[in-house]
Amino acid sequence: MQFIDVSGIAYSSPRKGAVGLRLGWPIKEFTRWTDDLEALRPGTREEIIAEAHYLINWRHRFAEMAFFFGSLWTHSSLVGLLCLAAALPLEDLRFTVFGASRFLSLLSRVWSWIRWPLFLGAAVFLWQEFETISVVFVIFVILQGLFNLITVIISFTLVPITSRIAPFLHEKVNSDFALPWITDRWRKELGLPSCLSE
Repeated sequence: MQFIDVSGIAYSSPRKGAVGLRLGWPIKEFTRWTDDLEALRPGTREEIIAEAHYLINWRHRFAEMAFFFGSLWTHSSLVGLLCLAAALPLEDLRFTVFGASRFLSLLSRVWSWIRWPLFLGAAVFLWQEFETISVVFVIFVILQGLFNLITVIISFTLVPITSRIAPFLHEKVNSDFALPWITDRWRKELGLPSCLSE
């Protein structure tokens, strides 16, 4: 995955000419801290950008998974929505405590590929017994799958609650931290000094 410069800030570019996610780090800082990585292992920048892109999406994907499995397990879309709402602050907490995760970035990528078939397959399979859940699954995967609409709306309602429970959480949990943390981990793995200690 390529990265592009939008007003001096790094953005992911999943397709040629497309602007993906705002990665938040100034492009000058990103290129400065990845120049020696690129010299040691060409293509590292693209790998870091891809990992950050999918890790930022993981928060939404984790909530989608919570909704899907919660609804499927209990046959209740209301319980699924409660699972989704609980998953968002839980992932915020995990990210704050543990930081970037290569495994979760990979899981986010895999879920992005399989979520449409899973939701639509479950809707068809459940149609005879649970028509309401089937309809909710189709509506959910369209609204969430195309726009991340449901998790974004619920996130806005949870931000005041999350920031009251743990004030440091709201400051630290955003896309601006994924790229520096991932770059820092790559630097440490290749025996280079940290970019976060300055």
